[in-house]
Amino acid sequence: MTTKLRRKCVEEVDKMKASLVFGGEVEVLSNVEIDEAAFGKKRKNNKGKRHDKKWVFGVTEQNTNKVFFEVVRERKKTTLLPIIRKYVSTSAVIHHDDWPSYRKLCDYGYKHMVVNHTKGFKSKEGACTNTIEGVWGVVKQRITRMHGVKMEKLDDYLKEYIYRYHVKTNMLDKLIELLVC
Repeated sequence: MTTKLRRKCVEEVDKMKASLVFGGEVEVLSNVEIDEAAFGKKRKNNKGKRHDKKWVFGVTEQNTNKVFFEVVRERKKTTLLPIIRKYVSTSAVIHHDDWPSYRKLCDYGYKHMVVNHTKGFKSKEGACTNTIEGVWGVVKQRITRMHGVKMEKLDDYLKEYIYRYHVKTNMLDKLIELLVC
C-alpha cells in the first residue's frame, strides 16, 4: 500500500515539475528561499561502515505550500544555477545563506538577500532561510522515523514529501483520490 501511494505521489510530482515556478506572479513580490542539505548516515565515533552522503538542493516559497527538492552531485554553481534558473522566476527575491555558489545571482537578473548563519538566523536587511531550514528538519526527522532510507530511493521519498507538502491543507482527500485513480 505504501509503495503504491509513494509511486502515485512520484508520478504527480513529476507532472507538477513541468509547470512549477517559484515567485512567478509579477504583481506579487514573493520571497523564495534556497538551500542545500546533506543526506546520509552518520558514523558514531568514526567507527563502522562509511556511507556516502547525497546533496539535495531545495527551494521553498514563503507563505505558500510550494517546495521543491532535487538530488544533486555537488553544490557547485555550475550544478545549482541551472536548477535555480529553471524553477525560480527573476521577479522573486531569493533568500539564501552565504554559500559561494549563490553570490553572483544578480548577474542573472535575480534580486537576492544573504543571511550569514555565523551572525544569526536573520540578517539586518530581513533575509532569512528559516522556512527551508524547517523543511529540512521535518524531512530528516521523517526519514529518521522510518529508520533511514536506501540512498537510491531518496529521490522517491523526497517527491512523496513534496506532494504531501503541496496538498497538506486537504491531504486525506488528495491521498484517497490518488489511491482510487
